[in-house]
Amino acid sequence: MALQEKRSLVQFGLNRRLLRCVGLWPEERGSPWRPSLWPNALLQQGSLAAMVTSELAALRQYWGGELSHTTINACIILLVAVALCKASSLVSLRRPIIQLMHTLQNTSVPQNEWEERIYSGAARHARLLTLVLCVDYAIVAFIWDSLPLLNFIQQSPEGRYNNSDAIFSQYPIIALYPWEVQSGPAYAFTFTLQVLCGAIFTMTHLACDTFLMSLVIHICSQIDVLRASLQQLGRRAERADAELCVGRLGGGGDRDKALCGQGSEQELYHELVACIKHHKNIIGYVDVLQQVLSPVALAQFMCSMVIICLSGFGIAISNDFGALCRYCVYFTGAAIQLLIFCWYGEVLITKSERVSEAAMGCGWTEVRGRHFKSSALILMIRAQRPLALTGSKFYVISLKTFVQLLNASYSFFAVLRQLNESGHREEEGAVASV
Repeated sequence: MALQEKRSLVQFGLNRRLLRCVGLWPEERGSPWRPSLWPNALLQQGSLAAMVTSELAALRQYWGGELSHTTINACIILLVAVALCKASSLVSLRRPIIQLMHTLQNTSVPQNEWEERIYSGAARHARLLTLVLCVDYAIVAFIWDSLPLLNFIQQSPEGRYNNSDAIFSQYPIIALYPWEVQSGPAYAFTFTLQVLCGAIFTMTHLACDTFLMSLVIHICSQIDVLRASLQQLGRRAERADAELCVGRLGGGGDRDKALCGQGSEQELYHELVACIKHHKNIIGYVDVLQQVLSPVALAQFMCSMVIICLSGFGIAISNDFGALCRYCVYFTGAAIQLLIFCWYGEVLITKSERVSEAAMGCGWTEVRGRHFKSSALILMIRAQRPLALTGSKFYVISLKTFVQLLNASYSFFAVLRQLNESGHREEEGAVASV
């Protein structure tokens, strides 16, 4: 079936709307960053900075108290800090990212049916990932906000505002405020404020993660198109070689006809040059994405590793059902974020490694032109170096790194648990000696 209309299949519409909700994306018209958006960005990201400040004050105030409270507070601080890192990276490098998005849109115009299948498949994949993560993050936010509220409702009317443990059990966030929080109107106001701040940093995580991973998905679709082009080139080279052999056996006229046909060496060479330029452009796309993703991935990896360790430790020591559910939410959320980054980083590495295999089959053995052979050899040598995203050159974003970070989290968890058990044994020994 012939293509009815040549249009780009890459739109990023849902991703742009999510980023615009948290003030991280410009309007469709005007300059790349309209001044009217700055108040929105400053308001939302400033609220996250104030949120971290109040949490750090609470962490300092209650340091040395209940271990589970300190653990919960540390997990929330790390989550908000990563959200701020993602937002600042996108804002500081917004121009190359916007240019990369427009470039992917302009180059994702299908010229034939198999290109349309690849681009439309990538667009469906990116949209499905965005929708699934929207549902996942909404469920996590609902559980995170509803548990303290249920704890508040279960308390007796007299004990709701006279409970010294209310700041830990009846609020989603452990923070200090310049007003009294253990009263009816103050509780409603503080709880609403914390829910709004939690929605902002959850939306920041969601918008940044889905947008960056959608860029990776569409870059991978460009690699798929390149591989398919090289495979098509190999098949045409085989046909050209067969026609040339038939022309030699049949006489000079047939040979001239074969050389002037669709599979002539000159046309094949121009197609190979187009493939090499396409591969060079893909390398440039990955370099631009690396600029934004590098600090984000490093912060995500470090904080996710610590959150997995602390939440696992909290699950091991917690006796309260509400705190246990919170730890499970932190653990699964950090693990899912880490897995998403590493999974699509692995997909990029795997697909880029297959470019070398496709270049091997581009027909360089059948074509007799010296320029074609040398160009194909250059492409094969460069494609042997896979494209990979890194976390500030410390980690390669891949499934191997995911396993390594999980192992490191478990090692830290084992040390914390051993120290905690040693402390309990020392306290029991001290009590027994008295």
